[in-house]
Amino acid sequence: MQLKKSKTYKEQVEILRNKGLKINDSSNVISFLNHVNYYRFSGYFLPFISKTDK
Repeated sequence: MQLKKSKTYKEQVEILRNKGLKINDSSNVISFLNHVNYYRFSGYFLPFISKTDK
């Protein structure tokens, strides 16, 4: 079984931008992700994602 390679904080910021999150200061987002974790934060997106977006 092959595991996915983890993303850097910069790559995670780009993923968030691609999902439509407006980011003014990526350094603040990187600091936030360093403390919170992308996957924990991404759980808060669920109510805002339509069923057709996946």
